[in-house]
Amino acid sequence: MQMPQPSGEDVFVGGNEGLAEVTDIGSGVKGLQKGDWVVSAKAQVGSWSTSRVLRAEDVIKLPAGQLSEVNAATITASIVLLSHEEDVNPATAYNMLRDFVDLKEGDWVLQNGYILSTST
Repeated sequence: MQMPQPSGEDVFVGGNEGLAEVTDIGSGVKGLQKGDWVVSAKAQVGSWSTSRVLRAEDVIKLPAGQLSEVNAATITASIVLLSHEEDVNPATAYNMLRDFVDLKEGDWVLQNGYILSTST
């Protein structure tokens, strides 16, 4: 993907992963509200900015009150640059654990992999 080059007043803001708090929503947006925590559902630059406008389908809402801010910030989209390999990113790993297994308190999960932030 070719990234746009800054010109004049344009400024490139880095960052591909991050935790965000929803501060406003557009009309017609369902499933999100002010105060929700979200992470990126896909690779997208600009997460180091102080605010952004994103489409609802480009974020994953995290469950309220179930994760600390530190833990929530680790559930972020992962991309292996310059690679054509398929990977399982942290957001996918989280959804698999939430939706496909019935974890109980005290259960263990072993993450064995080399993918950037999923295995950290």
